[in-house]
Amino acid sequence: GISASGGVGYGSSVVGDVVMSGGGMVDCSALCEALRGHEEVLLLDCRGVEDFAVGHVRGAMSVGLPSLMLRRLASGKLSLGQVVRHLASDAAADRLTRLYQCVPIVLYDHAHQDHSTPTLMSILARKFTQEGCSAHALQGGYEAFRARYPEWCESTLPSEPPIVGLKSLRISCLDVEDDVDGACDSSLGRDLDDLGFPVEILPFLYLGNAKNSGDQDSLNRHKIRYIINVTPNLPNVFEDCGSYKYMQIPIADHWSQNLASFFPKAIQFIDEAREAGVGVLVHCLAGISRSVTITVAYLMFKEKLTLEDAYEYVRVKKANIAPNFNFMGQLQDFQQQLNLSPHKCQCVSASECRCRHLHFLTPSRTSPDSGIEFDRFS
Repeated sequence: GISASGGVGYGSSVVGDVVMSGGGMVDCSALCEALRGHEEVLLLDCRGVEDFAVGHVRGAMSVGLPSLMLRRLASGKLSLGQVVRHLASDAAADRLTRLYQCVPIVLYDHAHQDHSTPTLMSILARKFTQEGCSAHALQGGYEAFRARYPEWCESTLPSEPPIVGLKSLRISCLDVEDDVDGACDSSLGRDLDDLGFPVEILPFLYLGNAKNSGDQDSLNRHKIRYIINVTPNLPNVFEDCGSYKYMQIPIADHWSQNLASFFPKAIQFIDEAREAGVGVLVHCLAGISRSVTITVAYLMFKEKLTLEDAYEYVRVKKANIAPNFNFMGQLQDFQQQLNLSPHKCQCVSASECRCRHLHFLTPSRTSPDSGIEFDRFS
């Protein structure tokens, strides 16, 4: 893993292989590459809980110590082993205590410079290194990382507590959308939970909101050329310029809507982007209900994940997702159709198996909004 000179080796690591500046520093691109590669890294945010809540590197834990304990640690009156469990709280503390001697550590503050006075980050970095740990400070700190990789940053600002949902998934149904009476769009009123950038679900698949769909700089940065617009009324902003291929799914976030009827075409569209080597953005109004449903369906079909696993995979990357209950029911039906439930496939052979073929259509074979007809995947 990320190994400092004289430190403990942890195998091959993207961050460890990238050229690092002196003083146990790691640059932003190396950290991002490690995160993309799903490397096990302990990310320690040394800025304070309020700053952490506003925004932090995805997967980081907030750490801190009372000033007296920090002074005693710096002076050597306390050992790292005596204080490490006090650096974080609850599950984060357990993970830190269990892994700090086994995996690489990256620490960051606001905008790291060479500090003339000791700070929490500099003291911890020194102590971890003295203990033989592989510890590095993030060059430029959080501000530099966020400026370059905003999609890898997230917020933990409070939002409405979720209600008990299908199979204990964290689903909520919150506000009303204007385009359909009685619409239940759990995305409304929660834009502040997002930092305004699409979330990378897979290296080519991004989940976002209406704001993302109109941010051409962000689209270009992620090499996004395919866009799925899961709304009946939001415009395809760059359709006329010819640089982007659009698919519009005219569905409101309402209990009466059959979003599952669009799963086949959406999955084909996403696969087309993947095969072309470009990115695809799936967005609705605020990236929490309709676009999440399409994204989860894709993961279920292509990655053979159960509904619960696919939902959790997306939720880890974007904490405020909340498809409405009707869409969750459609995903549950989809799970049965894909044979991802405990029921065993009854097909004679794998080559003849048709359980994974899609045919989610209304009885009339049309979309409830547009009347567009679809061919079955069978």
